[in-house]
Amino acid sequence: MPWLTLVRHAKSSWEQEGLDDHERPLNRRGLRTAPRMGEYLRGFEPPVDLFWSSTARRAQETAELLRESLGSRAPLRLDRRLYLAPPEGIRDLVSGLEEEQEAPGHVLLVAHNPGLEVLVSALAGRPVPFPTCAAARIELPRAWEDLGAGRARLVELARPREVLGDSG
Repeated sequence: MPWLTLVRHAKSSWEQEGLDDHERPLNRRGLRTAPRMGEYLRGFEPPVDLFWSSTARRAQETAELLRESLGSRAPLRLDRRLYLAPPEGIRDLVSGLEEEQEAPGHVLLVAHNPGLEVLVSALAGRPVPFPTCAAARIELPRAWEDLGAGRARLVELARPREVLGDSG
């Protein structure tokens, strides 16, 4: 049974005027929160087989900090299609994992709102606020394509303020 953990990138910096949105780094709070969320995510089983991130700098930094705090050696895949992807785009990408020769068992995917929030809300069947560095654990009953087929189930929602006492 595949598992998917969706994570919104940690808090980013707006300090540098004129910096392209794609190139914005994490701010101090984001650099502090991402590793702490990684420690919390250690309780998510099975271990992550693949980290999959948007190419935006803030998402890459979040993925790297999570990977490091989880003590994982799983590969990190960067994908431009995840940058500001709509929920349908995320569903299509995840469903495509089924076609890989060695499909992973647990993917941790780092991307952006509003795509993630809309997708998590659809899985929950109600509006679900998805702040920076929030994580949603999703069970796919049989295959990666279950996310696109509507058979996936939101199992756990972890928001920094609730699990760390931090505003994310």
